[in-house]
Amino acid sequence: MSLVIEFSPPEEARLQAAAEREGVPITDIIRKAVTNYLPPVDETEAQKNAASIALLRSWLNQAPTDPEAVREAEEDLREFKKNLNFARKEAGGTRLPYPEVEQAA
Repeated sequence: MSLVIEFSPPEEARLQAAAEREGVPITDIIRKAVTNYLPPVDETEAQKNAASIALLRSWLNQAPTDPEAVREAEEDLREFKKNLNFARKEAGGTRLPYPEVEQAA
């Protein structure tokens, strides 16, 4: 990845001085600063995210595109939310804020 970053003259002077001190290009100084500043990526967490993202993408690929199928899916979701709130109410719990369900009820 490459980025274009505009530095102020004082920032540029500080970068140039650090690069000269260490005898390396300014890009190495910037890379080192970023590497030292950012926390390491937990590979296990990254793998978990990748699996979740793949699952969500597979769901999106299965989503209906036909307008009638979309309407039916939205109606199913409204019914699900309505039933979810009904069960929560019966159990003495707090109802979830689903404005589209509250208006329809």
